[in-house]
Amino acid sequence: MLRAVFLMIGVLMIVGAFILPPQPAYGPYTWADLISFSDYRSQSVPEIVVDNKETLRMLYQLGIKETMRKVAQDPAYERDDSACHGAAHVVGRMAFNLMGVDALAACTTQCFSGCIHGALQGMGVRSSGSIDALVDDIRVLCSELPTVFERSECIHGAGHGLLLFANYERDDALAACRLLRTREDINDCYTGVFMENLIGDGSEERFTDDLHYPCNEYKDPAVVEACYRLQPSRFIEAHGNVTEARAECMRAPAQAACFMRLGQLSGADTENPPAATEAFCATVPLQFYDDCILGGFRQVIRVNGIDTTGTAAGFCRALTNPEGKRLCYEQYAEELPDLFNDRETQHSLCALFEAPYDVSCLAQND
Repeated sequence: MLRAVFLMIGVLMIVGAFILPPQPAYGPYTWADLISFSDYRSQSVPEIVVDNKETLRMLYQLGIKETMRKVAQDPAYERDDSACHGAAHVVGRMAFNLMGVDALAACTTQCFSGCIHGALQGMGVRSSGSIDALVDDIRVLCSELPTVFERSECIHGAGHGLLLFANYERDDALAACRLLRTREDINDCYTGVFMENLIGDGSEERFTDDLHYPCNEYKDPAVVEACYRLQPSRFIEAHGNVTEARAECMRAPAQAACFMRLGQLSGADTENPPAATEAFCATVPLQFYDDCILGGFRQVIRVNGIDTTGTAAGFCRALTNPEGKRLCYEQYAEELPDLFNDRETQHSLCALFEAPYDVSCLAQND
């Protein structure tokens, strides 16, 4: 009799392994949290991502790539890049809870690579041990991503995760960033720290009167520059638009970084990003015009991620100022190898450039 009971238990365990979903890797969730009779393909993303369990269920039902396709195409985010990015952050965090570090490779670069950033946030929250060990793990994981662009976005996401791990102690997170091996990685990590500082629940500094805090607390030029690559978001929040925020950049010690960020934000969430960026950049001091235009272009690159539809080339084509157009095409040609490893894709995108920039792009990426 006892033998029969054990046999029955064994059978049930085997059957259960095939019927029940896998246990989520991290967080206060079980397989029961994954069970849902909803069809997430037909639901609105903003209604789902406000609930972590619903997001977890959507990920289990659709998978990460299909979930991110759904996020990127949701009509609610058509002209709201920041909301799309925020939703992708939630997806990334819950993907890490579901899959652990395997989520990182499955995330896409849509919506400013928010899924990648969110996965690193999840890693920062769920990791134990020392911050040095976390940096070592992050370095290995990010190095395994296939393109320079994805690796850079991963390291930026690491800054988010390190600040969460450090309970919003900025100096501890910035010191951890300095454990990375290259100046580019350190700077990308810095920007992640300052972005998390702006958006995270652990920061009350967004409500202070000093719009330049915490950037004005630092002396290291690299830290100051990284901070001002994000700080204009506060200027716009306080003043209401990029035009009014322009005066704050004139008072910033890292003016080029500040105007680049304003250029990036000038075309965000507008019907005609090239025209909006060009109109705003025409109003900034001449020495910062290039930074402003390149900021607008980088907005297009980062919101679409690794995209072969020609959106970025279309931005350059729509610019009317010859200097701005030249800058835009030259920057895109320079970034193509970071975005795509294969020459065929690089050349197909070069073919979308206007003459004579198409020829120089092909030569540069030959």
